[in-house]
Amino acid sequence: MLKDKRKKRKMMIYRRFFLSNVIILVIPLLMGSIVYYKSVSVIEDNARKSRMFMLNRCRSIIDNYMEDIDSSVIKMSMDGNLFNLMHMNQPQAGSSDVYHVYKTSGKLGSYNFSSTFKSQYFVYLKKCNIVFSNSLVYYDLDYYYEKVLRYKDLSYEQWYEKMLDTYHLRETIPEMDMIEVLNSSFDEKEHQYITYIQTLPIGSKNNILGAIAVLIDAEGEKGIKNLLADVDDSMAGYTYIIDADGDIITGVWGEDRSIEKFVTDFDEDSGYYFKDISGERMMVMNVRSSLNGWNYVTVLPVTEIMKEAIYIKRLIIFIILSILSIGILISVYLAGKNSKPLNEVLLELKNFFKNEANKGADDYRLLKNGVKQLINSNQILKESVYSQRIRMEMSFFERLLKGEFSDGNELVTISNHLGINLEGKLFCVVILTINKYVENVSNEILLENDINRPIIEGIIKEKIKGKGYIYTIGIEQTAIIMNFIHSDEDRYTREMEDMLGGINNELLHKYDISMNYGGGNFYADPCNIYLSFSEAKIALDYNENSDENCITWYRDIKTGKRSYYYSPELEIKLKNTVKAGKRAELEKILGSIYNENFLGRNLTDYMKYQLISDLRGTIIKVTDEIRSKFEPDKVQFKPYGTDYKTVFEEIKITLFKICEMISEKRKSNNSELFESILNYLEENYCAQDISICSIASEFKISESYLSQFFKEQTGRTLGSFLEELRIKHACKLMAGNELIKDIASTVGYNNALTFRRAFKRVMGVNPTSYKDNNA
Repeated sequence: MLKDKRKKRKMMIYRRFFLSNVIILVIPLLMGSIVYYKSVSVIEDNARKSRMFMLNRCRSIIDNYMEDIDSSVIKMSMDGNLFNLMHMNQPQAGSSDVYHVYKTSGKLGSYNFSSTFKSQYFVYLKKCNIVFSNSLVYYDLDYYYEKVLRYKDLSYEQWYEKMLDTYHLRETIPEMDMIEVLNSSFDEKEHQYITYIQTLPIGSKNNILGAIAVLIDAEGEKGIKNLLADVDDSMAGYTYIIDADGDIITGVWGEDRSIEKFVTDFDEDSGYYFKDISGERMMVMNVRSSLNGWNYVTVLPVTEIMKEAIYIKRLIIFIILSILSIGILISVYLAGKNSKPLNEVLLELKNFFKNEANKGADDYRLLKNGVKQLINSNQILKESVYSQRIRMEMSFFERLLKGEFSDGNELVTISNHLGINLEGKLFCVVILTINKYVENVSNEILLENDINRPIIEGIIKEKIKGKGYIYTIGIEQTAIIMNFIHSDEDRYTREMEDMLGGINNELLHKYDISMNYGGGNFYADPCNIYLSFSEAKIALDYNENSDENCITWYRDIKTGKRSYYYSPELEIKLKNTVKAGKRAELEKILGSIYNENFLGRNLTDYMKYQLISDLRGTIIKVTDEIRSKFEPDKVQFKPYGTDYKTVFEEIKITLFKICEMISEKRKSNNSELFESILNYLEENYCAQDISICSIASEFKISESYLSQFFKEQTGRTLGSFLEELRIKHACKLMAGNELIKDIASTVGYNNALTFRRAFKRVMGVNPTSYKDNNA
């Protein structure tokens, strides 16, 4: 009995929970049904209002546009010059009537039409047989219709009767296919236009003298169809315009829609109704214009309008089924949801770290080790990138201090790439070396220089405050490359002495380290930083041999110096300058060597002999380095005597010869390139697609280098040279019977207007006048 009661109680609780769950599940079902039926009504109403709004918008835009056309056409028809031409016979060449035609054309061009849609106007005059367009005048109606613009389905006689023998008062001809002849290629292009036509004079039904036609683009980018397409972007139905006579002006519809299914009868000026068309339920909406009686119509399938409602219905059903499924499988769902991302991560880690996976490690340990290894790899990569950048900077400073940059542009490009600022007005190098430890120290402490160096460099960076850069020379030496923004040497000398004194005091008191300093001269050109570096080394050597622990400037110790000055950095700079073929720069370097050693120092004959020997060695090194490329004549040296200044001049002349030889070789290469470019232009000037880009690609050089090179060789831009070359050949063709437009195409212009402007720019007269004067 007790067991039965417990079982019954469990069933009762189960039923209560079950009924509660059923009620809970029924509530969203009922709510979903209510939401669905309400949403259908709202969606239908919103769809109708949206389409009606778009139709009204189309009507408003087109009405305003047609009113603007009416206004402009009336103004044109009232123009006095045009009125006179209506009664004029066809003008003869050279007569004053041609001037009146030209004057009228300019006046008609001043009438502006709205840019809402792309359009072009034409004025047809029967008696004088003239057609005016936006920019041109045609002196033959027949020629204009056959060679410029014609209706695809109308012959000239049909067009003439329709346009010039029939009275039109602000009439609009529905869209028709027209054949347009392109000026540049004479190809024919088919396009759809809506024609607005007004007979001239206005109100003259029995004496028609002409007509004004405005062709309105129907299908182009700025055509009326694009505007109508906004009403129904799905293109599931029809959207079109009907005039007061029931004719379709233009419209858009899907490819599977038939034109026979258009609705053309409407009782209301604005409204909607439902209609079965070929077994399909459609909603028909229309808006009538009060300006011209046009009806703007859109016909949409009800299924298209109710697409959102169907989506909501499916969504509600899906939600209900999901609730039922979630109620049963909630635990499975949560477990799957929570474990899926983790499983995916573990799978990726197992595939990536296969060795770890094969060792039998559990999933969480694998995850931990994998993430840790990825973090370590990322850190190693960062450190590698940073180390590579440090090596690139050190390599740059090494080249800079050795004088290997002979081209300022190369120096600026590389320094900017590395983020090194060398845009100051004065540069100076100071070398620091560890002198001694104040107190007695052990050998173990001396081995800790690698620890002391970061300390020293940290203090230097703090003191220089971004005005310079640090370069490690050796175990105990560091160079500071200072960059100053002004040209005041005295001011910066004092600042540097104060700064170095501060560095020395801090190192001495905090770390018991004493430093010696040697400073070179100031230079305005960053390419000469190597000179300041060489001078700083000499000054430092002098300082280390003295008992003072302070900075020694090179300028203070060079007078009376008995050793010659020709540092390795100066030799490298000299060699690079010779190999670059820069005679002016070479002359400056040799001048500085001569002034420093023969005028600024009291050298012994032995020191002079050593200097001359080093210079002779430099010449041998240069000739060895360039022989494989340029094959210069073997350099001959005269025997050295006691007149070392004369020998220096001979060495100077020898270096100049090598420099000039290299320079001539480079000029020869430039001449060959220039001749090749000229020949290419002469052969391809008539190509319409020729450009700086195509020429640079042909010769495998950059566009910027080509422009700069051509300007250096000719003093003119490549574009102006090509233009003059084309005009020169065009002048030769003027002697023949070719038309201007044919000549323009022959010499590489894609249209006659561009050619005329270029011809006037180069020759000072238009091509027609030039051709007449040289006939």
